[in-house]
Amino acid sequence: MKIYIIFMFGYRPLIPEKFLVENHEIEIEELDGLLKYSRGNTSKLIKKSSYSLKIVPRPAFGYGVHYLTINFKEPVVVPPKDTFRGYVESPCDIELKLGDMELDLIKLGKEKYTIYGTVDIGDISRYHSSEVYTKEPDSPCVTKFILSNGSNYWKTFEKLVFPIWETIMYYSEDKAYYPTIINITKNGTVEILNTAKTPKNGLIGTKNVTPVSNFLRRI
Repeated sequence: MKIYIIFMFGYRPLIPEKFLVENHEIEIEELDGLLKYSRGNTSKLIKKSSYSLKIVPRPAFGYGVHYLTINFKEPVVVPPKDTFRGYVESPCDIELKLGDMELDLIKLGKEKYTIYGTVDIGDISRYHSSEVYTKEPDSPCVTKFILSNGSNYWKTFEKLVFPIWETIMYYSEDKAYYPTIINITKNGTVEILNTAKTPKNGLIGTKNVTPVSNFLRRI
């Protein structure tokens, strides 16, 4: 009978064991002074050392895209001069690292893409569809967002589009988070801010916090 330790994010010692990362079976075996890492059809030999295996979330930029588009399954309508705070389920990758080197990469969910902007001048963006939640959902990866309607009119928000290339991510032992995203509309423009800030206290960042530029979203 297979016995697995259920594990998500953090450090694990490089020792012979079996564990699960989001339903992916990982096994480390000892072979004549070497360690064999196996996951499905992926296997690598590792020289034994005192290093640990680091398991962290990574933005779901797939084939090098710079944006993530999360479509709301039901649009959110916000009154004039008001804000709405919510959460969406989000795609991410799981990176297994030795030092700064990527040992393996687990992709959560199917990769889907869309065009952000028009077909002729638009950019390819990673795509995901999610319900909108007022409380943090029970999902492997979530994004907290703020919709700010600075206009004098009611506004309908149908999606989030935000930069994810080289963004910091945050994690607890069992869940990944994108930084808090602010979507501001005013005077006919939509401004997106990846705050690079943690959505709640007590989370661990994947890298040092660096500024992320605001940008005006194409309508």
